[in-house]
Amino acid sequence: MFPYERFYGFLKSMVHNRSFPEGAMVHGYGTIEAVEWAMGYMDPQNPIGVPHSRHEGRLAGVGTLGKKSITPGQDSFNKAHFTVLQQTDVVTPYVNEHMRHLREGNPNRNEPWVAKKHMQSFNTWLQDYVQKGSAATTNNVIRKLAAGPLFTVTTYQAYDINGYTFYIMAQDAKSIYQNSGVRVDAVDNDMVTDTYYGQIEEIWELDYVGFKVALFRCRWVNGKKGVTRDKYGFVSVDLRVFGYKDEPFVFAKDVQQVFYVPDLAKKNWYVVMPEKKGLLGLKMLLRRRNTTSLMKFHPLTLHTCHDSWQMIKHHTCEPTIRKQSMSIKQGKSKFDVCIDEIGKI
Repeated sequence: MFPYERFYGFLKSMVHNRSFPEGAMVHGYGTIEAVEWAMGYMDPQNPIGVPHSRHEGRLAGVGTLGKKSITPGQDSFNKAHFTVLQQTDVVTPYVNEHMRHLREGNPNRNEPWVAKKHMQSFNTWLQDYVQKGSAATTNNVIRKLAAGPLFTVTTYQAYDINGYTFYIMAQDAKSIYQNSGVRVDAVDNDMVTDTYYGQIEEIWELDYVGFKVALFRCRWVNGKKGVTRDKYGFVSVDLRVFGYKDEPFVFAKDVQQVFYVPDLAKKNWYVVMPEKKGLLGLKMLLRRRNTTSLMKFHPLTLHTCHDSWQMIKHHTCEPTIRKQSMSIKQGKSKFDVCIDEIGKI
């Protein structure tokens, strides 16, 4: 077919009102020309459509509010550096070597003494060990870790990582949102899992001259006195009972976000609820009123044991939904109380 005939067929496709075919053709062709002209002024890298998530590009971690440089105390600085060394896989052989050295040099000492001594001396021991065997140490990461971070620490009031926004407690007090609650699941050599709950006091970013590591300094709840679990599977915590003051730091990428909802059955206690991703899908389950366990998490975890701190990686979460085993004859159950509180958020 000739070009003119093809163009006529194109114009005829624009006729939607047969009473005025010429006008429909002019209107349709003019619209196409206007759209093509306008597209010349649009950025092709930023198309119009569904807005991007505010967390896009921040999954690896980035500070968002209150950036500031501080000079921390020597004790806090050493604890932060020790946490980075303990949680880095490439340092594990050196951790085991130092623990073996302490046990052989102090055969009459028990394991708690060895663990405490390890925390106090491992930083300097690793630095001296790497410097003496610098020719044999070819891993550049080990060299930088042994040398330690810059003493000037960058702090933030808010930090985005893994698709979540975390606040420090001071920022939480100024906001209508609650983003300072965290939990960490710890696994020892016997594969016994324990969970720790707390709130973020400070957000640190250590600079190892080549790479940076984000840490959360948390105020942990004492697991023996401040954590309880009821018969429905809900965990309640008393945020006034502190513990584990010698181990305040944790990798930012290893924590799970939780929310603390006031427990109406116990004064000054709070019910632990899952993070935002769990809450988005929670409303469908709440209507059924037959869910007692919302989600069982298996995050990247860390714990102190006899040999060294072990890191267990789990990349999936297993939803666990169970029917309520018994009916509540009088009043509201704690499950119903928590549901009412969530509805107010």
